[in-house]
Parts: sequence; C-alpha cells; structure tokens
Amino acid sequence: MQCLKERARYLFRIALFAALTGIMAVALGWFFQPVWKFWNNYNTMHGFYEEPENTIETIFLGASITACGFSVTELYESYGICAYNLGTEQQPVLASYYWLEEAYQRHSDTLRTVVLDCSMLRRSPDLSFYRKALDGMHFSDVKCRAVKDYTDIFEEDFLSCLVPLFSYHDRWSALERSDFEKIGYQADTSVRGYHFLTARYMDAGNYDTLAVPAYLADGTAEPSQFHKESLWYLKKMIDFCSEKGIRLVLMKTPVISSWSSCEHRAAEMIAQQYGLSFFDFNFEPYITQMGYHHALDSADGGHMNYYGATKLTAWFGEYLSRECGALDRREDASYAFMEEELGRYQGGVKWAVQMKAETDPLEYLAAASGSGRTVLVAVKEDAAQSLTPKQRTGFAGIGLEKLSGIAYGDAYLAVIEDGRVTWEQCSAVEKKEEPAAEGNSLEGLEFPFPEEGENDSESETKKEEGILSYQGHSGSIDYALKSGGQPESSIASCVIDGAEYAPNQRGLNIVVYDNEEHQVIDAACFDTCAASQRAGEIQTELDEALNAGVDAAELAGSQKKLYLYNRRCERAREAALLGQETGADGLWQFLMTYWDNEDDVLFLSVSGDAAGALDARARKAFQKIGLLKFSLLEEGDSYLAVVDAGKTLLEKRRQNHIAAKVQGAGYRVVSGGRDTGVMASAVIDGVEYALGDSGVNVIVFDKVLGMVVNRASFDTGTVPVRLPD
Repeated sequence: MQCLKERARYLFRIALFAALTGIMAVALGWFFQPVWKFWNNYNTMHGFYEEPENTIETIFLGASITACGFSVTELYESYGICAYNLGTEQQPVLASYYWLEEAYQRHSDTLRTVVLDCSMLRRSPDLSFYRKALDGMHFSDVKCRAVKDYTDIFEEDFLSCLVPLFSYHDRWSALERSDFEKIGYQADTSVRGYHFLTARYMDAGNYDTLAVPAYLADGTAEPSQFHKESLWYLKKMIDFCSEKGIRLVLMKTPVISSWSSCEHRAAEMIAQQYGLSFFDFNFEPYITQMGYHHALDSADGGHMNYYGATKLTAWFGEYLSRECGALDRREDASYAFMEEELGRYQGGVKWAVQMKAETDPLEYLAAASGSGRTVLVAVKEDAAQSLTPKQRTGFAGIGLEKLSGIAYGDAYLAVIEDGRVTWEQCSAVEKKEEPAAEGNSLEGLEFPFPEEGENDSESETKKEEGILSYQGHSGSIDYALKSGGQPESSIASCVIDGAEYAPNQRGLNIVVYDNEEHQVIDAACFDTCAASQRAGEIQTELDEALNAGVDAAELAGSQKKLYLYNRRCERAREAALLGQETGADGLWQFLMTYWDNEDDVLFLSVSGDAAGALDARARKAFQKIGLLKFSLLEEGDSYLAVVDAGKTLLEKRRQNHIAAKVQGAGYRVVSGGRDTGVMASAVIDGVEYALGDSGVNVIVFDKVLGMVVNRASFDTGTVPVRLPD
C-alpha cells in the first residue's frame, strides 16, 4: 500500500512538473511572439475572438489594402450590418482561406457573405507574412491544418511554427516596449480590424508627378497568369462557400499603377468561370460610382485613407443590403455590444478625423488636450501676427498663458499632459533698438526673470543661438522640443523616442501622442502668422473659390495643385473614353475632340504613307478646318502641322522622299514619308511622344498643365477616315 502511495506521489509530481512546464512554455511563447500592430494585425486577431459567437454576417479578407479599405464599424452605424475586417499585411490566399474556415466555425449561423480582395492572387509572399496572418489564430484543427500547409510549402518545421516558443525563443535580445505593453493589453475591438490612415497621396509630389487612374480596362489585354498556390486556395474558398451557402464576392481596391488591365482580365475571367461577382474600383463604372479621388482618398497611392475607406465602405453597405441580404441589427437587443463598440469608435477614430479637420488652432488644442494624450507645441518663425483677441483669451482659458501673450517672432514651447499644461515657455526676440540720445534712462527696458514654478535647469531647458529647447518624459515616451522664432534661427522640432514628428512649418506646430495606443495620432501646423485659421477641406475650398469666380490662374498653393491634378484626371478620363470610342478610322473624331479647345496644341506628323485611303470627302473636310496641305497630300509625302486652339499655325508638306522638319519653343517635329528612312517624331521638352506608326501621328499638349494629355496614330494610308453623316 505504501509503495502504491509513493508511486502515486511520484506520478503526481511528474504530471505537475509537466503541467507547469507546459504552462511556462505557453506563457513564454506568448511573451516572445512578436507584436505586429502595424496594419492593425494584433488588434485584428485578438479583437476577433472577443466578438460574441454567431453575430458576424460579413467578413472582408485580403492584404493591408483590405485592412485600411473597410471601416466596418461604419457599416453598422449606417446600415446596421455586423461585419469584421480580417485583412492582414500581405495576407496569403492560403491564410484568407483558413480565416474563412475559422470565421465559419464561430459564426456558422450568421455568416452570409465573404468579400475577398484579389491583390494577392498575383503572388505568394515571404514566410513572415504567413506568420503574421496566422500566429494570432487560436489553437484549433483549423490552425494546425493552416500551419501544416504553409510549412510544407516552405519546408519549415511544423512543430516550431505551431508552438511560438520554438520559433521565437531567441528573441530575448530583440524584445521591445511593445512586447511588455501586451501584458494586460485590451484589444481595440471598436475598429473591428480596420486600420486607420489619414495621410493623403496629394502630399507625395507635384500635380505632374502624381499618377492618375487608367479609368477604363483594356478588354483586349492578355490576362495575367496568377500564382498557382493562390489559385488553389481561391478554388478551396469557392468550394467551401458553395458548400456552406455563403456568397463569395471578388473585388479590387483602387490603387495607382500597381494593378493593370491584364490582372483585371484574369480576375474577371475567374469570376465569370465560377459565377462570382467581381468589382474592380480601379475602372469605370465603379470608380465613379464610389466617388473615389486618388489624390485625396489614398494615403500613398496604394492604401486608402479614412476618407477613401468611408466611400468604399458605403458602396458595399448599399450592395450588401440590396444584393446579399445583410440584416439591419441596430434595433436588435442581442447586438447591444455593437452600440458600445460604435460609441468607442466615434470617440476614437471619428474624433481624430474631426480634430484633423479643425481649422481653428484654439479649438484644435482644446479637442486634442484630453485624458490619455500628450500634446507638444513648438513655434517656428512666427505664430502671433494673425491671432485674434478671442483666440488669445481662449488660450489663456485652457492654461496656455504665455501663448495668449505671444508676440511677433517669439520662440515658444508647451507641453500638455492629460488636459493639463505641465510646461510652457516663451522667449522674446532680442530687440535691436537705437541707443538713447542722452541720459541713462532705463524706461522701456524689460528684464525677463523666470516665473515661479519654472524650471530653468540646463538639463531640461536652454536657449542657444535664439533657439528655445526643452526635454522631458511623459507616460512611456521621451521627447525633445525646439523652437526658433527668429528668421535666422527658425525651427520647430518635436522628437519622440528618436523620431521627428513636427511638420516644421511656419506657425504653431502641434504633435498629439496617444499614451494608451502608444502612437502619434496627429501632427498639425497652423500658420497663424498668415491667417488666424488654416484652410479647411481642400476640395471644398477649391470648389468655393471657383464658384465665386476666381480665375484658375489666380489659384495658389494646395488649391492650385489640386486644381491641376483634377484637370489631369479629367483629361485622362477624356482620353480613355475617346480611345474606347475611336478605332483605326477615327482620325476625324480624335481631332474634333480637341480642335476648338483654347488650351490645346495639336502636333501632327506622318510616317510612311498617310494619303492612300483619303477620299475626296475626307480631303474636303480637312480643307474646311484649315489643314490645306493635308487635303492635297499624295501617297508617300512627308507632312507635319502645328494647330493651336483650332488655328493652323503651320503646315509642311514635302514630296520626292524628302523629310519635313520644324522646331519651335520647346518642341521639334519631324515627318518622314515613304522611302525617307525617317519616322514620325514629336519631341516636347526633350521627351519623344510620337508613336512612330505608319500614317498620321497626333499629340495633344495641354498648355495649362504644360504636358501631353493624349497621343494616337491613324493609318490613313490604308484605312479610310470615318466622317459624321
């Protein structure tokens, strides 16, 4: 009996040791596993498992463009739809498939629709993105199969990828603050997987360097060959949805220059083959239906910002409600948790958007200076010239006493923590006055002594060559501020944990840090030297200026830049539609589209033969609009012309195998008829634009934009010109 007891104790100790070892392994694995917060991966995974089961009706799957493309809490706010965004950075289609399975396991009674972005059909990413997409999935049969599949692909060890400790045990030397912050961390469920961005593509370059949409897909383009592995898992998704009665919708978010007609055609063919809906927001009609503006609604040309996401979300809200049977849950008591999440979303994301839109620096500071936030303020050059008495009084009212009395050219710094001003200093510009004529009067001189409570220790604040600086610590961050009010030393700097965030523009530079999310949520500038308020929504301001009769030539700054970019987009759309309508016989229609436009210059040049198919009716039509020498063209002649606002500035026609040439301000046009050995050429500002094809080559130059907006060629040597009846 005693022996049995001893043996039981021994087995119990072994079991206890094994259990404790297992618990420690799980805990250490959880701790060493990286925290991927960018693109919201960490919140996405952890928040998903906090959702009540059998509540989600729609899920969105795909890469980072999905994560920042669908603000699904607003789907509930506007349409009552309970959805979740499961997009992750470069999400492999393999991971999309297994997240579909995982979502169905938890929401099998309610899941109706799956929306998949097609971007990742083109390729399979590195192993790290499989880990980012799947490490946060709870342990289950689904996860085991997912890990088994991708470890087979990469020939990695299954167990080490399944158990975090085996994969990340050597990360101890690379641990960061975020690894410790996740202890007790509460996932932000209010965004439901959405990644919030407010940057705008418009700020990435000048109007003539920013890319514009293609607008129309080329229906003749050769379909791309998608990645074999991605297609395999897409087929699994199709079969799974068919078996479970779930509607699968394919779509492509709007991007610039990274999605072609070839890829569009490939996705379109897959949708047709399997009877799926496919919506490509890079092309008509959906780009117009959505009301998408690349310069304003994209963060970087590839990822949508909040303004774009709300447009795409609204489009899908209508579609899901109308076509997919999505239910309005706003009056359903079992969805009360969504009301709570909506409230936090409105106080978080929507509050941030409203704050970013604030035009008055007083209102902005009042809104930014809340609990859990640190606000850092630095002045560059001048922030006093245009401040109103009301603003100065208001600054004093929120504790910024020195800002209320700031003078022209003063350097200024302030720190606001949890709504309370904890540091403020203003350094007046050194006045250079003429010496007194006589006497030794001290009248009018000021002696700036530190006020009670100010810390003037060299370790925290100092004045150096006209620059005011201060270093401090707030919450979990270290910061360093600089302000130079004088033109010769003007600077506004706000360095947080070694990174610069201040816009460093004239006026009040303000950086807002969220101590709970551990990130900068805004960096703004108010040029209160030039105006008491900053410009509002740029498109609205532009529309108001144009509606008020302001001449486009008088626009300046951001308004001028946006006006010119909008014009580029209009011309690109015009060219795309024209290209779709005109064929090989469309020279007349092409010319007439631009002929009377006072801002357009047309360059015509011929290669080979352009006269063989010109009949008498066509020649008469060209003669009537002023192309006299073109109407007389014979086979093999060289020919060129320059037309400005419908007026023919010059024409040249050369016979007997002689090329024609002309050179003007910023352009050189060459025409080589048959047997000249010279191709059509139109060089504008050093760039060749002529296609060089046989027949008439036409280039359209917009004088307002200062750039070519269309070009085409028409083989009038073999194809008759189509004229209107």
